[in-house]
Order: sequence, then C-alpha cells, then structure tokens
Amino acid sequence: MRSRIARGERRRENGWQAIRASLWSTDYLALGMLVLYTLLDIVFIKQVKSGFGILQINIFTIAGVIALASWYDQTGNRIALLFRSFYILPVGYMMYSQVHNYIPLVHPQIYDATLASWDLAVFGVYPTVWITRFATPIVTEYFQIWYNLFQIMLVVPAVGFYAGGQMRRFRSYAMMLMLGFYLSYLLYFVMPAIGPRFQLHDFHAINTELPGVFLTQPFRELINAGNGIVPEMKNPYDVVNRDCMPSGHTMLSLLGILLAWRYRSRWRWFITIGGISVMISTVYLRYHYAVDLMAGIVLALIVFALEPWIVRTWRRLGIQI
Repeated sequence: MRSRIARGERRRENGWQAIRASLWSTDYLALGMLVLYTLLDIVFIKQVKSGFGILQINIFTIAGVIALASWYDQTGNRIALLFRSFYILPVGYMMYSQVHNYIPLVHPQIYDATLASWDLAVFGVYPTVWITRFATPIVTEYFQIWYNLFQIMLVVPAVGFYAGGQMRRFRSYAMMLMLGFYLSYLLYFVMPAIGPRFQLHDFHAINTELPGVFLTQPFRELINAGNGIVPEMKNPYDVVNRDCMPSGHTMLSLLGILLAWRYRSRWRWFITIGGISVMISTVYLRYHYAVDLMAGIVLALIVFALEPWIVRTWRRLGIQI
C-alpha cells in the first residue's frame, strides 16, 4: 500500500510516467502480445474471420489492462489488486485463441511429416503408436483429465501464493509462466503442425481405439471444440490448430514444477505429479509427437535457467516484477 506522499508524487508525474510506473512485467508481456496480434490483424484483416471485431476487442483489452493497472496504482484497493493480478488468465487464453488466425497466413506449410520422421529416427518407432500397448480405459481417463486441467493445475500454486500474501513469489511465478506461454505461442509460427492424431492415426477412430471411462470423451470433445472441431466434421485437418511444436503443455508443466519448487509452494508435490502426468499424456493421447515433448522440456529448462537474468533485465529497465 503506497503512502499518501508517494501517491501525491505520482499525481505530479505526467500521464505516461504514471502509466509506466503502474505497470508490472506481466502487463508488459500482455500488452506486447496484444500489440503484436493487433498488427497482424491489421495486416491480414481481409483474410482473418471477424478481423475488424478482433481489432476492436484488442484495442479495448489494451485499454483495460492499462486501466486496471492504474486503478490499483492510484487506490491500492484490494478488489483492484485481485483483478489486476488475475486478468492475465483470460487475456492469455485470448492470445492463444487468436494466434491460430495468423499461423496459416504467416507460415502456411505444415511440418507433421517432418516431425513424425524425427520421432521414428530418434526412437526407432512412432511413440504414439508404441505407447498404445499400455492403454486401458482407466489409464486413458487419468491422462485425459490431467491434459484438460493442466492450466488449472498451474494456477493452483499462484492462488496459494496470493492467498498467503506472498505477492513477490506470486508475481515472479506469474511473470515466468506468462513468459513461457507467450514464447510457446510465438514458436508455433516456426514449425506449424496438427499432431499425430491426424498424421499417424485415424482421428475419427480415437474413441474406439483409445476409450476412457466417463470423462474422456466429453473432455476430448472439449479439446476438439477449442480447436474448432465439431462432432462428425469430415475435414478437421483443415481447421484444427497448428500448435504442436513445441508442446506448450510440456513446456509450461515442467516450468511450473521447477518454479513451484524454487518458490517453495505448498502445492509443489501436487504440481509435480500433475505436471509429469500432463507431459506423458501429450504423447499417450496422441496430441503431440515425442520430439514436441523434447522441445518443450529443453525450452522450459532454458527459460528457468534464465530467470535470474530475466528478473535483472526487468529491474534494469525500471519495470516492477
């Protein structure tokens, strides 16, 4: 909570200085992605479905991020803190949804054949085919639940830090995870791919070949819906998201595990068990090639190792973590 003197000094600053002083590192990450996507939307506005609507949404969201930051900075209000701390969740999902508008336009090639050949070269088998020997409905149910709930899993330690008043850890954890998410979104442009469930398997036969118990099919359909696939669609290959390489589920799960242990989260064992389950599920459930998982692991380790440098860089720029 800022003192009255500090708030008075802030009022004497010009508008840009006041806004800049109110922004956290997570705000800069969100604003950076929003600006990038807005520029892409403008460039491809005639080719993007509802391109003008997306443009308006992004502009209003940019204004909303700045307004939330300023609201808390000027008032110290607890409700303002809650909103400015967790708005990154819906905005992060919005960024994930939007990236799929631009990937086919920026890089129309699909690299599934290449990734499948890399899997075969590295392992001597196709891992998504080989791992099927261990499949049972209960095992499938277990992995499908973790795969669908992986974002909630990552939020649990953040809520724990926030509820415990550990705001420094909360903000560092949130900043690193959002950096990881946004980095994975950008890397999807490098090698767009739709995954082995289309390239190596019969997508329409998955409920028969890899059945679950109760939740697998509805959870699977939820994932499909998020990819633009509706039941009985004959050409899902044409609409599905091209977001396999690297595996964001793997990258963020491992990064979440490492951060939870570094920051001594009380939920570190929960996220460790869940995160390892999510990583295995990416291949078991046929969403990713094993090389996608390997790339996600390497990227998570790199980002985690760079955390001290990232923190120093933010501070050198005069930006609050």
